[in-house]
Amino acid sequence: MFRHAAMAGALALASSAICAQSVMLYGVVDTGVEFVNRIGSAHDNVVRMPNLSGTVPSRWGLRGTEDLGGGLKSQFVLESGFAPNSGVSNQGGRLFGRQAWVGLSGQWGQLSLGRQYTMLFWSTLDSDILGPNTFSSGSLDSYIPNARTDNAVGYKGTFGGFTVGGTYSVGRDSVNAGPSPSGTNCAGENPADSRQCREWSAMLRYETARWSANVTYDSLRGGPGAFAGLTSSALHDDRLTVNGYAMIGKAKVGAGWIRRDNRASITPRSDLYFGGLSYPVTPAFSVDAEAFHLRFHDSSNKAWLFAARANYAFSKRTMVYGTVGYIDNRKNTICLWYNRDALDAANFYAKTFPDSAVGAVHRSPGDYPDGKEGDVLTVEFTVAGIPCVGLNGGPHFQHNESFSFQIATDDQAETDRLWNAIVGNGGQESACGWCKDKWGLSWQISPRVLVEAVTSPDKALAKRAFNAMMTMKKIDIAKIEAAIRGDGK
Repeated sequence: MFRHAAMAGALALASSAICAQSVMLYGVVDTGVEFVNRIGSAHDNVVRMPNLSGTVPSRWGLRGTEDLGGGLKSQFVLESGFAPNSGVSNQGGRLFGRQAWVGLSGQWGQLSLGRQYTMLFWSTLDSDILGPNTFSSGSLDSYIPNARTDNAVGYKGTFGGFTVGGTYSVGRDSVNAGPSPSGTNCAGENPADSRQCREWSAMLRYETARWSANVTYDSLRGGPGAFAGLTSSALHDDRLTVNGYAMIGKAKVGAGWIRRDNRASITPRSDLYFGGLSYPVTPAFSVDAEAFHLRFHDSSNKAWLFAARANYAFSKRTMVYGTVGYIDNRKNTICLWYNRDALDAANFYAKTFPDSAVGAVHRSPGDYPDGKEGDVLTVEFTVAGIPCVGLNGGPHFQHNESFSFQIATDDQAETDRLWNAIVGNGGQESACGWCKDKWGLSWQISPRVLVEAVTSPDKALAKRAFNAMMTMKKIDIAKIEAAIRGDGK
């Protein structure tokens, strides 16, 4: 700890400078090497160094206080985030992008002015076990580890077991860092639109020595040019969270729920559930694990994330850790073009194929070249577990065989049912197990026995099955099995 006078900043309420009696310089450097596989449709791999966080974000900062007497203190925090892999400043290149505030505190609580965390950060600090880890809640909602705001007035006070807090910002993010949560280009402070780029949050917490429960609300307003689709002050992105933790013996268990209402998204409502455990095996060695589930209302989009971490502390200041994570991210969808029949097609697929359903139906907010305001524009649906969206784009583009769904069947009865349903509903037979539905979309109705045979390492067997397939329209499993056996050679 260094003890010398340091200029902390100007406290706007008093229009005067604060000189700290005690200034502490602190920091942490956290980095590692990450391997990620099965990226994108090509299932690519990458080895990289995280530029933001391995298990906690790298940062350095200054924290100062001055005792003003009568229990009153002045305070400031200046905290900078940086990327240890390249040395650049994070949070959109800000000098003090993590925190930059000055305030007063006393028995009544703490009042702070400047760039600071919102109450969403403080609410999930203990209940979200893995926190800002590389594989964590931030992988599913990037705002959670970036829940801070510019131009804000904040308050937190603890009274008995209760803590209340809130923030209010007149311009939540003045930095343009591209389409990134590090700088969302929403400066606000516009006299012509008082709602533009506002942020507010509120928290109520009850805490004992063994457990805690929180409820918090966080609201972001948009503005012209802001990222994440929040391009108008009429649009808002709100999060409500209920969470908590409990100590069970030496183990810490945390869980929570975050409801999101994002009016900049075509699927505005979502729920993120999380639950985790931290356990100290020895004073130096501990393990953590957490599961996350994200689901969207009126949509097939959903994701699961599982992560675990092992930590070994060499000292109070130095540790090593290893993290593994697995994500099943079903947010990506296939977009299929239709003339004006996307809803009819989705309903047909839902009643024909297993693990299929119709989700949200979205109507056009205005006229467009091939439709009018109020017409069905997009339909979300799932076919055989594959999330899709049907777009009523007009007659300009037609389906062809360059794209098809391959549906695996287990027996001849299932093969016949699916084939007859497609062809009998205005579809068309093709060759080798291929057919088209009435909207021109191609389908491969492929018995598993056929796929296994033509990909067999036994080249003679594969050729016999392949030659038999080439003579068929709908696949005849009995004839494929005969070819596998070599009957009739």
